[in-house]
Amino acid sequence: MGLSPMHSCMMAAALLVFLVMGGDYKSVERVGLCLGACLSIFFVTAFLCKPPWGEVALAVVKPPSLHAMKSSEFREVVSANIGTVVTPWMLFYQMSAIVEKRLTPKDLPLAKLDTAVGAFTTQIIMSSVLVTFAVAARNVDLEALPLREVFLLPLRPLLGEQGTVLCMALGLLGASLLASLVASLGVAWNIADYLGEESPLKRGIRDAPWFYVGYAGVVLVGALVVGSQKINVVTLNLAIQVLNGICMPGIVGVTFVLATKNGVVPPEHQLRGLYAWFIGAILSLCSVLAVWMSMQAVPEVWNQIRPQL
Repeated sequence: MGLSPMHSCMMAAALLVFLVMGGDYKSVERVGLCLGACLSIFFVTAFLCKPPWGEVALAVVKPPSLHAMKSSEFREVVSANIGTVVTPWMLFYQMSAIVEKRLTPKDLPLAKLDTAVGAFTTQIIMSSVLVTFAVAARNVDLEALPLREVFLLPLRPLLGEQGTVLCMALGLLGASLLASLVASLGVAWNIADYLGEESPLKRGIRDAPWFYVGYAGVVLVGALVVGSQKINVVTLNLAIQVLNGICMPGIVGVTFVLATKNGVVPPEHQLRGLYAWFIGAILSLCSVLAVWMSMQAVPEVWNQIRPQL
């Protein structure tokens, strides 16, 4: 929109702080759903690009070549995707949101359905973004372009100048503000829980000061780090995803142990037997893959960050 990074980050931070300071959980959740709905614009662009759907279907089931898998760029991208999909703040947010909503065991079927639908929808959105830019940006050297043009240039022939700006504004604002809201609330809820502040979004600032201070602090620090441009935003994103991948075993491991441990959840909802072994095997496989790919990507990411420090 022509704003400087610092101005746009501070405006976003002010909006996020105002939203939580002045609302309750239901209003925060509704705003989050509206932000997420903005990403549906990529469903439209994926079809407008008229991709070769046969090639898309083949790419879904055909594994990459061994040569491609050995490249550092491939490992970096895989690590970033794992770090985006399985993140500590996502798990922290969901667990805290379930407590905040006061869900009971009878609500679990709907909660599971809610999670499944959300997981499926986000993967479809991610696939739509990939399809859109795989078609629209073909033969375009994106790495040689300024970051703003990376998003706008490929779509201009398809949507025109105003349509492209509107589309990317919806998509990027929806993604970035939603992620910022979820990540910041996840941290603040954990701070509040550790310090004994129960259901802070149902209480005022005086009754839950650590929650609100923690939330505002995380939002403002994030805005300053990104807005200052001391570290390239793409490099910063890759570094964060690599860190998420490295942290994955500890986070999902603790969650898995809690789900199988006696006395933590009611016996009828406890992971046990062959199903527990099956889930444990999947989590272990994902964790090993995440750590291996992340460690492989560390030198590449560090070489990008070092000159900027």
